[in-house]
Amino acid sequence: MKKEMSAKVFRYIVEADEEELKVMKILIDCCVMSCWCEWLNAYTKVKLEDVGDALLHALDEVLCGSTNVKQLVPAVPSHTPV
Repeated sequence: MKKEMSAKVFRYIVEADEEELKVMKILIDCCVMSCWCEWLNAYTKVKLEDVGDALLHALDEVLCGSTNVKQLVPAVPSHTPV
């Protein structure tokens, strides 16, 4: 189900018009967008799960940044004898 959602999100974003992209606050190069749209029209059975996952991971990194990275701290600090 997650893979299917990733594919649908990718397709939705790539096929969005200029106004929809503004609302989503996403900017896509017009050459990249037209290339994907042509490719999707030519190959209707193409699987988009992996590229959708990559898009969602990229958006997560942009939107969340390092806020979801936790620093690893040892339970007991190690002391080295001097």
